[in-house]
Amino acid sequence: MDEQVLIMECCKGNMQDLIDTNPNGLTSDEFIKFCQNLVDAIQHMHNKNVIHRDVKPTNILLMHHNGQTIYKLADFGAARFLGDNETYGSLYGTFEYVHPDIFAKFYAKALDISYPKQTFNDYHELWSVGVTIFEVASGRLPFNPKKGRADHKQMYRMMKQKQTDCISAEETECGINWSRELPENCHLDESVKQVITPLLAGLLQPTNEWSFQHFFEEAKRILYHESTLPIENEQNHAQQPNWSHKFRMHPRARRHRPNRARHMGEIQWWRPKQYRKRLLR
Repeated sequence: MDEQVLIMECCKGNMQDLIDTNPNGLTSDEFIKFCQNLVDAIQHMHNKNVIHRDVKPTNILLMHHNGQTIYKLADFGAARFLGDNETYGSLYGTFEYVHPDIFAKFYAKALDISYPKQTFNDYHELWSVGVTIFEVASGRLPFNPKKGRADHKQMYRMMKQKQTDCISAEETECGINWSRELPENCHLDESVKQVITPLLAGLLQPTNEWSFQHFFEEAKRILYHESTLPIENEQNHAQQPNWSHKFRMHPRARRHRPNRARHMGEIQWWRPKQYRKRLLR
C-alpha cells in the first residue's frame, strides 16, 4: 500500500512563541519575510492538491540558518488531498482560527442553531490564513469577545456580522468596536499596514469571495511586487523584485528558487547570483 511520508528538520520553537515575546507583532521586515514563507508553503500545497486544515501560529515552526529565520508550515495530521471541485465534511481545526461555517458546525448545540449538513471547500482555509497573518502582525486575535475566547456565541456573532472591509472586532462595555485598520501599537510601518489591510479584508470574508488563485495573485503582488502571473507556472516566480519601494526586500534577501525540489511546506532559499559572485571575491 502506498504511503505518504513527510520528513522535516528538527526546528526549535514556533510562531506562537515569537508572538508571546512580541505582544505588538513583528517588525515590518520580519513580518514580510514570514508572509512570504507562509504563502510559498501554502501555494506549494495547493499545487499538490493538499489542504492543511489547521493553519495557526503553533503549527508554523522556526528554523534559524545563517542568522536568518525561516518559517515552516508543519503538523500535517489534519491535512488531506482535495481535488478540483471536491468537498469534505469532516471537522478539523482550532476554533479561534477556523472559518465561521466550520465554527458553527463545531458548536451548533452551544450556539443554539440548527445547522444544516454542509460540506467545505479549500477556500475555507483562507480564513485561517487571514487570522494567522493578523495575529502575527498585531500580537492578538482579530475577534475578541468581552468574556474571552470561551464565549463562542459572541465570537461567532462577531465573525458573521462583520462588514466587508472590517478586519477585527473587540467587545467592550459599550458594545462591539469594529475596526478597518490594524492596531496603532503594532510594529508595522504605515506603508506596510496600508497594503496588508486590504489583503486581510479579503481573507476574512465569511462569504468566501476570494479563491486561492486570487489570494496568491494578491499576495505575490504585495509581498514580491510582481505583476499578475500565472500562478500554476512556478518558473515565473524567479523574477527579481523591484528594490526601489520602501519596504521591498533588501537586495541580499534570499528568494525562493523554483527549480529546486521542495518538501511540502519547506521553503528553499538562494542568494542572487550577482551577490554570490561578490561574496566569493
